[in-house]
Amino acid sequence: MFLGLFTSVIAQKKTKLPCVDKQFSVVAHVVRDSLGVANISVNQINSLVNSINPIFDSICISFKVCQVKYINNFMYDTLNKWAELKNQFHVDNRINIYFVSKIEIPAGAAGFAGLGAICNTDDDGIVLVKNATPLVLAHEMGHYFGLKHTFENSLNQDVLKREFVDGTNALVEGDMILDTPADPYDPSMKADMYTKFLSSNVATPCKFIGKMQDVKGLYYDPLVGNTMSYYPEQCNCGFTHEQYLKMAKTFLSNPKMW
Repeated sequence: MFLGLFTSVIAQKKTKLPCVDKQFSVVAHVVRDSLGVANISVNQINSLVNSINPIFDSICISFKVCQVKYINNFMYDTLNKWAELKNQFHVDNRINIYFVSKIEIPAGAAGFAGLGAICNTDDDGIVLVKNATPLVLAHEMGHYFGLKHTFENSLNQDVLKREFVDGTNALVEGDMILDTPADPYDPSMKADMYTKFLSSNVATPCKFIGKMQDVKGLYYDPLVGNTMSYYPEQCNCGFTHEQYLKMAKTFLSNPKMW
């Protein structure tokens, strides 16, 4: 039996979550394809953005589309020039979400976002493929408000710099969130290896059954339902208390910017 930092923190009284009390305005940038077709409607965009509001209600944050703008250069519809795109079309003091058909960098991604970019009102943003699900947007919004993946640093060659299962280095390694257990997921896996990983380690209904161990010989037991993980979408059950706290603190560190 072990009583590391992770287990002791869970037993402690939780810090009350702050109420940010803020609705953020979203500018949706839709890149038209080579035929001039948007391939996503205004109603679909509004529905997607509105769908994540209940997820962020715990810290009194919501999002509303204030403008939909169209980009008539189909070269951006398969995105590999992110810096060029945002430099041309970014709207200050808004959350900018760019909708494209395909993301080439990082290859195969359904979306990406600047880490903690909510504190940067004159640059950065979120990119989504046009068929992105609410979970993908919630995941990227988590990055935008400062959250890392639950499996962060899982590939670090120095195993002592990976997050330990007992949580004793949880504040400085991994995602640096105390109530998200260490996650052994390997982000470098190809599609076929990912399928094999899931079949070997995740059982119905969304239970981690893997026998993988950390450097201390302790068995991993990650939260397969966490929004910032890469486990099956049907397992998703949201953010943890400490993740909500991190997101609120990230914004509140620079509220004057909004």
